[in-house]
Amino acid sequence: MKRLIAISLIVLVLLTGFCSCGGKLKGTYEAEKFGTGVRFIFSGDTVTVQAIVLGEAVETVKGSYDVTDTTIRFDFPETEDAESLFSGEYSFSQSDTSITIDGEEYKKVS
Repeated sequence: MKRLIAISLIVLVLLTGFCSCGGKLKGTYEAEKFGTGVRFIFSGDTVTVQAIVLGEAVETVKGSYDVTDTTIRFDFPETEDAESLFSGEYSFSQSDTSITIDGEEYKKVS
């Protein structure tokens, strides 16, 4: 009996560790206010971020990301014109219908 309890506890600890590891996001998330906003498109290890004005993408940057339970880290390449202002680590949370990055909620649209 003690052996069964010990094995059960080990399995529980391992499953908890696997579930708390980082994951990958998939899909498109948006936040828009007063006709302007931001769209995140996640696919595999890459993310495309678009600035939106009146529903149209006016600026697009592509990079990579890594997500954990409470943080998301973006890495966008620097260009000849400017250094990447969006690279860095931000607070993160997720639900079935949205993600929250640095306190801003982005709804899943696809």
